[in-house]
Amino acid sequence: MPVKNTDKGIVEVVVKRFEPERWPRAQAIKAKVDQGGGLDDIAFLDQALYQFD
Repeated sequence: MPVKNTDKGIVEVVVKRFEPERWPRAQAIKAKVDQGGGLDDIAFLDQALYQFD
């Protein structure tokens, strides 16, 4: 199925925003959990990862 140019543009913007805005915080949450801390930032994860449903 061919991908429309508008779809490519939307994906590009989403990725560009995810990298500097959401990825660092997600990595910090992962590091905390890996060290045995609790997963207490569910609202951020829900907003950051599932906002495009």
